[in-house]
Amino acid sequence: MRGPRSRDPMVDDPRPTAFCSWTGGKDSCLACLRAIERYDVAALVHMAVRDDGDAGWDAVDAVLAAQARSFGVPLVRRRVTWDPDEATYRETLASMAPTHGVFGNVEGRELRGWVDDPSDDLDLTPVHPLWGEDPVAPFRAFLSRGFEAYVVKVDAERVAGRWLGEPLDGAFLDYLVEADLHPMGEFGEYHTLTVDGPLFEQRVPIRVTGSHRRAASLIAAVELAD
Repeated sequence: MRGPRSRDPMVDDPRPTAFCSWTGGKDSCLACLRAIERYDVAALVHMAVRDDGDAGWDAVDAVLAAQARSFGVPLVRRRVTWDPDEATYRETLASMAPTHGVFGNVEGRELRGWVDDPSDDLDLTPVHPLWGEDPVAPFRAFLSRGFEAYVVKVDAERVAGRWLGEPLDGAFLDYLVEADLHPMGEFGEYHTLTVDGPLFEQRVPIRVTGSHRRAASLIAAVELAD
C-alpha cells in the first residue's frame, strides 16, 4: 500500500474525514497507516512545541514538508505551547473540516488529555490506533511494514548519544529494552524522522550534518539530501 494521495472532490468517499497529528516520526506514521483503511485522511497537522530560538529542530520543517508531498496530503504547521488552554491548537482544529483526529499515543494519560479534552469541546472524535498496546509491538510492526526511520533526538541523560543519527532497527529496540527504556520513546527518550515506507510515494532523502545540545537533549542537524 502506498500513501494516501490528494483527495478528489468528484469522488464520493463514504469514510469519515480525518486529519493525522503529525510529528514526522514512527508513531504518527504507523497510526496514519492504520487509520487510512477507515478514514479519508485530508491533512497532516504538525503542532510544534518549541521555542522560537530552537533553530536546530526547525531545520526538520523542510523534511516534514517533503513527507507531505510524498504522501500527497496537505501539511498544516503551527507553533504551540503545553498550555492545556492552548489557543492556537484549538483555533487550528476548529477551522478544519475533518470530524476525526488520528493520534499516535501509546500511553501517558496527561499527553492524551492534551488532545482529548479540546477534541471534546470542538466536537472532534479522537482516534488512537496504537493506544494500550505492548510498546514493543508497534515498534516491531513499524519495521515489519517496511518503514525506514532515523533517530534525530535523544535525551542524553537516558539514551547513549551514539544512537543519534542511526536507523531505527532491531538493535536499537534491544538496547531500549535492556536499558529499561520505553521502546516507543513515549516519555521523551528519543524522537525519529521517517523517510520511507508504505505511506510514501517516494523516499525522502536526508543527511545528518552534525548535532547540538539543548538542555538534556542531543539533537541532530538534519537536512534534505540532494
